[in-house]
Amino acid sequence: MVQARAVLAAEGLTVTTKHGTKKHPAADIERDSRIAFSRMVRELDLDYEPQLDRPGWRPPPLRSNRRR
Repeated sequence: MVQARAVLAAEGLTVTTKHGTKKHPAADIERDSRIAFSRMVRELDLDYEPQLDRPGWRPPPLRSNRRR
């Protein structure tokens, strides 16, 4: 995800091909990787340490996967 984001920052969101301007392939890689990471964190039901630079901020609540 980070590598794809760096490529997009350097090359832009579009590429020019012989068929015209198209979305950069790294955009799909970045999106898919971000979604996969978010799902993995949700499925693992990880706890987190609060950010010290933003003491009142909390991520949006998600229903826990833990059995009650």
